[in-house]
Amino acid sequence: MQPDQNCKLTVALFGPLRVCDADGVDVTPTGEKDKALVALLATAPNLSRSRAWLQAKLWSTRGQKQASDSLRKALWSLRKAFGPASDVIEATRGTVSLNAANLEILPRQRTAPGDDEFLQGIDVRDPEFEDWLAAMRAHYDESEPDASAAHRPSPASNFPRPEIIRSPRELHSILVIGRNYSQTPIAELVLMDALIRTAQQSLPVIVYRAMPETAPEQLLRLQITSWESMDKTFHINVSVDGPYSGQAHGTYSATLDGFAPAPNDPLILGLVNRVLSTLPDAFTIERSIRHNAPDAALRAALAVTSMFTMRDEEFHRADQLLADAADINPRGLYLAWRAQLLALRLVERQSGDIDEMRNHSQDLARRAIELAPRNSYVLATVANAQHIFSLDHGSYQDLVQQSLAADPGNPLAWWADSNAKLYAGRAEDAYNTAVTAQTIADSSPLKAFSDFQRALTAAVTGRIDEAIRFAEAAAALVPHFRPPLRYLVGLYSLKGDLLGAHSAAVRLAALEPDFTIERLISDNSYPVSMMRRANLINRDHLIELADRDHDKLQDDLKNTQKLSNVFV
Repeated sequence: MQPDQNCKLTVALFGPLRVCDADGVDVTPTGEKDKALVALLATAPNLSRSRAWLQAKLWSTRGQKQASDSLRKALWSLRKAFGPASDVIEATRGTVSLNAANLEILPRQRTAPGDDEFLQGIDVRDPEFEDWLAAMRAHYDESEPDASAAHRPSPASNFPRPEIIRSPRELHSILVIGRNYSQTPIAELVLMDALIRTAQQSLPVIVYRAMPETAPEQLLRLQITSWESMDKTFHINVSVDGPYSGQAHGTYSATLDGFAPAPNDPLILGLVNRVLSTLPDAFTIERSIRHNAPDAALRAALAVTSMFTMRDEEFHRADQLLADAADINPRGLYLAWRAQLLALRLVERQSGDIDEMRNHSQDLARRAIELAPRNSYVLATVANAQHIFSLDHGSYQDLVQQSLAADPGNPLAWWADSNAKLYAGRAEDAYNTAVTAQTIADSSPLKAFSDFQRALTAAVTGRIDEAIRFAEAAAALVPHFRPPLRYLVGLYSLKGDLLGAHSAAVRLAALEPDFTIERLISDNSYPVSMMRRANLINRDHLIELADRDHDKLQDDLKNTQKLSNVFV
């Protein structure tokens, strides 16, 4: 069905806000907050915001009911002002959107200095809106788009996502290019698309496929090449360099099964994650040439690395780094990682009020989704956090599928998908997905997590030797990661290897002073639910270990705990 041209609106956001109908008649709303509401929607990703987000920006000093009523009245005023074009506004119980088919957002057009200020003259006396407005103006003042551009970008490309507008110097850029052949090899095209997709989901970057006329300050070039060797194997390579600094930041390669890999080929996705994991450090080097400013992306990268050490003190450091990153650049991803961090603290049995941790995590998750509702990493981290705190398998699976659809190159999404399948009773599918997650997560901070997920799914599907191998690998890679050690006690007991069970128990006791084999066997609150569901424990063997070697085991536990108090 073709849109009704008589209902089309045009919106000018530079200079005083102006809304005109298809005949050029000015239908700009008169109220300041009504104008602000138009601007907030017109700059949104996909022209859609949650009601809660809009209320927080325009009525932050009012109670929830008052803010909700005020938003409802503002929407009524907009519909009244727009007249026959009022159906450009689409509202549900949770969101408010503008219909892109019946809307055109005019680009910035500068004719004299100062006449194109973003939302010039608007006066909305709400501190949250004023912060948002200052950030938007700072972004446009810094970026200074070319006023002579003849094209009119679509709303989605005309305005940045809200999570990358706070600090202009945070707007890093990457140029992803293949060879300038008339027919670029299929593998290079597949890799280019995968790099672009995952970079846009996981990093605060602007992506180019060709060098822009006005070169951005923070730019990295990702050059892709491929070749076929004499033995008919196909290789693909990515080099990362700073075209203006002259710095070479590394080269990364993979050997493929053929010249035409599938878009979700684990070898391609693994290469993507190896490349992207190095970019925060590369950006920091590039920035240091020109600026000495705080960098949210680097703080977040350090936080994720700290988080997955599973050390108590590193959890606190990671939380502070993420909080600082969000102050510099309020991305939904930073809030989502903080929500995930609280869930990890629960799994690691850190002290704290569980209800308070759950409420804080849920609040962070809600705000993260509002800022970035279609970001794969946000969806996956929020899903994991909510699942750990609530064990709501239904919503967990929904969020995970959305995360995978948004970016199949996200290893955390594959990990979460494996976990969701495991709890749904689809053990073999969970195992296959865990293998994919492990391939993609190689050389990333998530490697120990993915190793353990493979161990868990291998155990549930009867691959006990494989399960022990990968659980030991996860424990060796991250010595303070407790779940692999818990399951190793049970897995070794299944094989009748009491020495292996004893060793795992001693290592676990160094991290959990209150650990006992009796608790592992009998305490239903102890976090080994899948071990009990899948019967991954031989109670008789563990009771035998505890009884037969009780004194030696207790001595080893005590000695380990003493060392723990000194060194941990």
